[in-house]
Amino acid sequence: MSKKLSIKNRDEIIKIARKVKTFCKSGLDTSKGIYKNNDELITDAVYISNYGEISSVRKAVKLVEEALDLKIPLQIPEDIQKDINEKEKLKKDMTPRFQVKYGKFFVQFD
Repeated sequence: MSKKLSIKNRDEIIKIARKVKTFCKSGLDTSKGIYKNNDELITDAVYISNYGEISSVRKAVKLVEEALDLKIPLQIPEDIQKDINEKEKLKKDMTPRFQVKYGKFFVQFD
């Protein structure tokens, strides 16, 4: 996004993202009254997907995609996407791996 979000707008977007995440984690249960149907959920998810620089939005959209088997494009600025890619690479590099070493080993017990 070229224009900066105001704090009020950012809080509103985060509030919608929390609502979406809660609804998805509840198993898309419409009886709880958060959303009346999945169309309202999709409408909110598409609206907040324009603000992909907010981590709550990325998580909420990901939950909607998994729950409803959809693909909603996220608008993520290049610098933030670069940071996300670096973090993912670090996570992959930090994953412990099983190593096998061959040879003779001497173990002494006193």
